[in-house]
Amino acid sequence: MATNENLYDKNVTELGNMIRNKHVSPVEVTQSFLDRITEVEPVVNSFITLMSEEALKEAKEAETEVIQNRYRGPLHGIPIGIKDLFNTKGVRTTSGSTIYQNFIPSENSGVVQRLKVHGGIILGKLMMTEFAFGNQGKNFHYGEVKNPWGNNHITGGSSSGSGASVAARECPISLGSDTGGSVRVPASLCGVVGMKPTYGLITRYGMTPLSSSLDHVGPLGSTVEGVAIALQALAGYDPKDSTSVNFSPPNYIESLDGNIHGLRIGIPKEYVFDILDPEIKQGFNNAVRQLESMGASVETVSIPRLEQLGPVMSTIIPADAASVHRDTVLNRGDEYDPTTRLHIESGFFIQAADYMRAQRLRREVNLEIEDVLSRVDVIVTPTTPVPAQPYGQDEVTVGSTKQQVRFLLSRITRMFNSGGFPAISVPCGFTKDKLPIGLHIVSQLFKDEMTLRVAHAYEQSTSWNLERPSL
Repeated sequence: MATNENLYDKNVTELGNMIRNKHVSPVEVTQSFLDRITEVEPVVNSFITLMSEEALKEAKEAETEVIQNRYRGPLHGIPIGIKDLFNTKGVRTTSGSTIYQNFIPSENSGVVQRLKVHGGIILGKLMMTEFAFGNQGKNFHYGEVKNPWGNNHITGGSSSGSGASVAARECPISLGSDTGGSVRVPASLCGVVGMKPTYGLITRYGMTPLSSSLDHVGPLGSTVEGVAIALQALAGYDPKDSTSVNFSPPNYIESLDGNIHGLRIGIPKEYVFDILDPEIKQGFNNAVRQLESMGASVETVSIPRLEQLGPVMSTIIPADAASVHRDTVLNRGDEYDPTTRLHIESGFFIQAADYMRAQRLRREVNLEIEDVLSRVDVIVTPTTPVPAQPYGQDEVTVGSTKQQVRFLLSRITRMFNSGGFPAISVPCGFTKDKLPIGLHIVSQLFKDEMTLRVAHAYEQSTSWNLERPSL
């Protein structure tokens, strides 16, 4: 079981086939990624805690199982990075904060346990914005995660390390959380694939919450198939999670084989294109033309009140976060990143009547989205209105107006957290400065296989995912 290839440059499917056929061992694969981390981590800063010893021990166990023909499936022996808000038994889980820098969980989170059951190798805990509050990738306590496509540029957040680690080939699959775009924004800015599955499809047991009615768990990878393989392992009911849905997932991997000829694709005419960088718009338009050339029909759809979900989300998230952090902020407020603390404390001033009004409006607008999705197979948009911006640049000029970067990044993605719709970002081009552009695909609730099918078909018809940053 030896090879001279750069195993860290292989995707999940390639690595899984090589392990299953005993062309390489899980130990060799894991060591290759650990060596890659040693090489590029000083530049990228994707990890808060690296679990080298544990990973090699698990890899050795996987190697023994494969040799004994006890192969568990396509994740067996695959190294995986985990956002540092998922509990890991015996390994600290900081949630991106020094308040929890010495917190050692006594059991694994639901997703970590599922990955282990399928033979996944946990490489370590990935960087994130503190308590998942923030979408640029900055961390006051543990430093900035650098975008592999431009190390003075942001990665997006809050799953900053999850996006950067896959782009830098430090791991072939990572796991993040997504409350308003925190999987899809880093995926888009870092040029990888990131999926937010249907709300309740993946367990959140043992995960630090931000906003319970909006939090999703989602995988990131270098290919859509890799994300589908991870989703297959992660999806399913968990009685320990009160928001988990008792739903029998289909075979997401097999669903990738379907073509998109005859599928109906909707493009919203409201809100989405009001603020959009010209290069992002061009990349999106090219992607839509590509989908049309593959036999899909494209039509304009109307979601009249889509823009109202922005204020809705800006009401619900801080209020929910304040309920989670109230006692800690009051007792240890000085230990928070001042910006994170400010966002959380703003939730203390949201009145119950405003919160309930936001929840009612949320449901009404989501019914509009559901109605559209009953008439088209998917909705497509750009993932982010702008590409990755330089660190320290808080404003960006789009058209004739200046906009706050932190508001822009999740401006589109968070619209679809509100209703729990499955959504994925897949690479669809680059700006003239070689910064990635993402295509955002949304489908009906529990039709995650449709989201994956369209994303995979588009990916297979292009070569964007084969591009590599020079590190």
